[in-house]
Amino acid sequence: ALVMEVVCPRCQTSTFQKPQMKLLVNVCGHRLCDVCVDAVFIHPTAHCPECGRALRRANYRVQQFEDPRVDKEIDVRKSILRDYNRRESDFKSLRAYNDYLEEIETIVFNLTNGIDVEETKAKVETYRKKHKQEILKNRARASREDAAVAALIEAEKQEEIDRRRRSMLVDLEEKKMREDVHQRMLDELIISDKSAKDVIAAHSSLLTERSSLSADKEKIVRLVTGHDYYLGLESDAAEEFVYQPLVFDSCGPAFPSSDSLESIGYLSHIRCSDDSQLACGYSLEIACQRAIQDAFSGLFYSVTYTESK
Repeated sequence: ALVMEVVCPRCQTSTFQKPQMKLLVNVCGHRLCDVCVDAVFIHPTAHCPECGRALRRANYRVQQFEDPRVDKEIDVRKSILRDYNRRESDFKSLRAYNDYLEEIETIVFNLTNGIDVEETKAKVETYRKKHKQEILKNRARASREDAAVAALIEAEKQEEIDRRRRSMLVDLEEKKMREDVHQRMLDELIISDKSAKDVIAAHSSLLTERSSLSADKEKIVRLVTGHDYYLGLESDAAEEFVYQPLVFDSCGPAFPSSDSLESIGYLSHIRCSDDSQLACGYSLEIACQRAIQDAFSGLFYSVTYTESK
């Protein structure tokens, strides 16, 4: 993709000359390179080199979008929505809420594009003073909701950690059990008079019985924390699936089988398939059977036939 060359308006350094140059954008939508920002903001405040607006170093941030106006609009929208924070439930009608949203978009558009800036700022300030208590109330409500969401996310993370810990404990216990059974089998093979086949069979049966952690999923696993957790209930064994062919009453004559289509001569009227179509699953028999089904279906249909069926 073609990347546009960007030039710092103060030092005239371009991204072509210095590819690692970082462009920072301020709240008024104008940008400077990181070197110029450090040079201009030796003191706590300074003026924007392009529009002369008084700014602080904190007003600059890394440019996220190619067009700095997009970054400016994002900053303006965040600032406006801190005060214009009413919701649909706060209005008596949907029309009133939509008018409120349209007013917000008009304010954001004007401040972003420099249209009636002073008048728009005065309008925002008037709204802020008039609805001060409501703004604070809505901010507090949003903070509580954000805290609840954060708590829910944290609880889900902790639940995932506990689940992994339980799974790890189960795996470790089962591995230890298998190693113990295996070692006992080796010891018995050395000292026992039984045949190796009988010893192996006996310990295989013991291993199956002691694999309760994986076979019996209702068993409780007690963690080091002292809490009890269930691994879940084992679902009932489902019956083995048996395919039942679809019974289709076409209200017409019986369809010829796919094996007899070629001998009858029906396939000669079907367009031949190339390799790519065969790879996708297309076959002459399928196309021919579909055409025959469409032609035969409903030939015997009548009210008397339907009632007799």
